[in-house]
Amino acid sequence: MRSLVDLLIFLGLPAVAASALAVLIKESIPLSLSELSEKTGYAKSHLCTHLKHLVFNGLVKVKKVGRKKLFYTDRDTLTRLIIKHLNELKSRIDFVVNETNNSEFSNILLSYSRKLHEVIYLGRI
Repeated sequence: MRSLVDLLIFLGLPAVAASALAVLIKESIPLSLSELSEKTGYAKSHLCTHLKHLVFNGLVKVKKVGRKKLFYTDRDTLTRLIIKHLNELKSRIDFVVNETNNSEFSNILLSYSRKLHEVIYLGRI
């Protein structure tokens, strides 16, 4: 699971949020705050802030069962997050292509941009 946490951190999530999201992706069942605390090793108070951030950004959902809140995510969460970052990378590459005067460098970047477009498009199917 460490590799999943590392990927989520690479994609811009703080370590606590990445750990919580990784557990939810791996478990693929709704978990309580206590269960997440136990599985991640983080205090509930520390997790709370990060879970609010994950919920706000649509990466985690909450359902109430009685007085208990259960946190969960769907299978497509990681895919959406990766595609979001690939889109951002493509946009930045395209921006550099439009600003550079070096045609050889531009052509290399354009080929990367086209490949990213293909990957992003396939990810949406």
